[in-house]
Formats: sequence, C-alpha cells, structure tokens
Amino acid sequence: DREREREEVDHSTCDSQWGGVTSGRANRFILSHDVTNAEMRPLEKYVDTVQAHKPDVLVLSGVHMLEGLQPEHRMQRVQEVKTLLSSLSPSITVHLELASIADLAFLRAASEALLPVVDSLGLNEQELASLSRAHNGVHNDILQKPVTVPPVELMSDLLHWTLTHFRGRLSRVHFHSLTYHITATRIGVSEANACEGFVWRVRALGICSFFFAQ
Repeated sequence: DREREREEVDHSTCDSQWGGVTSGRANRFILSHDVTNAEMRPLEKYVDTVQAHKPDVLVLSGVHMLEGLQPEHRMQRVQEVKTLLSSLSPSITVHLELASIADLAFLRAASEALLPVVDSLGLNEQELASLSRAHNGVHNDILQKPVTVPPVELMSDLLHWTLTHFRGRLSRVHFHSLTYHITATRIGVSEANACEGFVWRVRALGICSFFFAQ
C-alpha cells in the first residue's frame, strides 16, 4: 500500500475555467491515497521522539483520517492514541487540532476518549458545531448550514459548553474562523500563557475576541 501512496492537488484561482465551468472563487481539489497518515502510523515513533527530547509542547492532528477505517479498527486506533498520550509526562502540553469528521458517532467516541487527555483543542466553526451535535450540546438547530461569519455569541456559547462538558486535562479551546479567532480558557489557567498562544495564532488577523470560561 505504501508503495502506491500518492497525492494530487489541483489549485484554481477565481474565474479559472475547466471543462466549460468557471470557478467562482479560489479553491483546491485534493485526491489522496495516503495509508500511512490514514492510519496514523508514524505516531508511535513520534511519541518515542517526544519522550526522548522532552519538548514543552506536542501538537497532534490527523485523528479525522481514521474515519476511513472500519469502525472497529478506527476505535482501536483511537484507544492506542489515548494510551500513548496518557503515557507522556504531565509537563508536556498536548494540543489537538481537530479537523472535520462527518460520522458523528465516531466524533463522539473519539472526542470522549481524547479530549480529557489533551490540554488544548483547536477547531473551526463547522468542527465546533459538529462536536456539539455529536454530544447533543447547544445551538444544534441553528448551526445546520454553513455561514459566512459565524455569530460570535453562538461560538462563545459553544466554547463554554465544550470546556464544561469535557473535563480531565482540557483547559483551553482555540476557535479559528476566516474572520476572527476566540481563545477560551478555564479560570485558573495562566493568563500570560493563554495570551501568548493566542497572539501567535492570530497575529495576522485584525479581529480577535478573548474570554475566560469557568
């Protein structure tokens, strides 16, 4: 399988033409056959490296890739990821970047397993809304369709819900959209560290919002 792995990416600009169709916006189409990342195969070696070098922060992504596996295999892999993260030193801050997962049952199971063993979570408006729907959270009737500018008050409620619903180590959620960012942290978390992380992630944006959730 690894010998046949490949990825093809087609980028189009606004007004690009292809087969008589004109693109209304800049976009990209990605065709990928990537077994290595689809099964998160590098994770064990990655964790070994982390344990050897003892960094301050570990950033993890790719859990959404497991959705393509058979249900029993993907949950087995999620549990293996949880075990590996739990084996790390508590001094290592773990950030999970959550991408889009269409299967809400898988999203529910994966988030229940992993969010309590990470310190920080990053996601956008679609992923945040899906996380809430997977757990019968809040505002599920409002966020069924994509919006150009997600309402700040709704995103704030969803972030507060996330921090109150998931316990364990999770203490910060970083929400990012095309128009603004929000960082939500639990009271008691270092404000200086939260602000520093926030600034690094939104330094190129002009619209920012910051609040603390208890």
